[in-house]
Amino acid sequence: MIINFDHNPLHHGTLGAIRSLGRAGVPVHLVQERRGLPVGRSRYVHSEHAWPVTLRGAGDAVVVLRELAARISGRPVVLPVDDAGAIFLAEHADALVESYDLPRQQPQLARRLLDKHSLVEICAEAGVAHPETLRPRSWQELITTEPPGGRWPVVLKQATPWIESSVPELPRTVIVRDRSELAGLASRAAAADPGLLLQEYLPPSPGGDWFFHGYYDAGGTVRFGGTGVKVRSWPAYAGFTVLGRSMANPAVHRAADTLLRSVGYSGIVDIDLRLDPSTGRYHVLDVNPRLGAQHRLFRSAAGIDVARAFHLDLTGRAIPAAPPAQGRTFLVENFEPATARRYLDDGHLDVGTWWRSIRSVDEFAWFAGDDPLPFAAMIVRSAAEGLRNRIPALRRRPARRPALAARVTTFPVREPRRPESPRHSARVRPHP
Repeated sequence: MIINFDHNPLHHGTLGAIRSLGRAGVPVHLVQERRGLPVGRSRYVHSEHAWPVTLRGAGDAVVVLRELAARISGRPVVLPVDDAGAIFLAEHADALVESYDLPRQQPQLARRLLDKHSLVEICAEAGVAHPETLRPRSWQELITTEPPGGRWPVVLKQATPWIESSVPELPRTVIVRDRSELAGLASRAAAADPGLLLQEYLPPSPGGDWFFHGYYDAGGTVRFGGTGVKVRSWPAYAGFTVLGRSMANPAVHRAADTLLRSVGYSGIVDIDLRLDPSTGRYHVLDVNPRLGAQHRLFRSAAGIDVARAFHLDLTGRAIPAAPPAQGRTFLVENFEPATARRYLDDGHLDVGTWWRSIRSVDEFAWFAGDDPLPFAAMIVRSAAEGLRNRIPALRRRPARRPALAARVTTFPVREPRRPESPRHSARVRPHP
């Protein structure tokens, strides 16, 4: 069972999980915001379901999943592909464990890892590098405080990316060049609390942006995992992977593993890191306690990736001991045109290099010869959205992306700090 609460109609990570499990003969049941989205066109979707429009909170979602489990033969495994789903499963595992196999961890851990402010403290406690970060509590503090690291530009992030931004249509991560840009955001604010972080900007360097994907078993041991480098991302230099390559990097693997072991993590995880050339250290930027969108980049000779390792382990079967293949590349087709143009305009890419990178791609996010319909549906939807953006008469107010996600993650689970985890001073300056 794959679940998704987020409003993201072109979520290629969901499609990758569907294909990975479906090709292995696993019946895939999909629950998302509505039926008929491009990922639901996959031949490997056994059944497709939509969350009820009347869903009021996490309790309703638990009831829906229990009812679906009762209609599925055998005992299903449940896999989240978005932030809200990761929080929901961690905090309501006790209510679902009789119906589903799922990783068990501290109920509040997923929320703490996803919250960009508490992540700073977790990294400090684990001794893992993290950019200096500020959490202003008002717009006045946001636009008047000194930038973290003492210089511009800075990275602006949503502190809690699973709920609606305080500024309509603001990306979850954006680079802000100066104070006047912050003032412009404040003028568009829809909430008193910005809900945003200012983070020290570590300039991109060639081969400096990395990620780690892994699956940790119930004992907190990594059973399958790999490191990769971002060749191109969107938004450029600060966003998700558009073109990635799998490459072994022991320092990245060590930093990720140190962090995850320090919190006793169990389940699938996706971590973004950036190299600080001045120190040679890899700084953790984000920790996503769920499936990463480019997880298909990491695949072993036996066809194992993190989604399959997750399913094999939770169903009591052995995971073939083979590392991910090195040098594989993965491309997100619908974001590549805008991304490549930006890198070309900035002088960080030339036409020859671009063509060679496209020609040598090992796996595409959408196109697959054995499963062509999602790609076709993505093209149609992308074209329709493009027309709506260009023709004022066709424009409509965008769906409130986090509305469904917020309903199932509104109330935090309180959990006392573990006494055996000493608190170290974090590189964070919270405002009163």
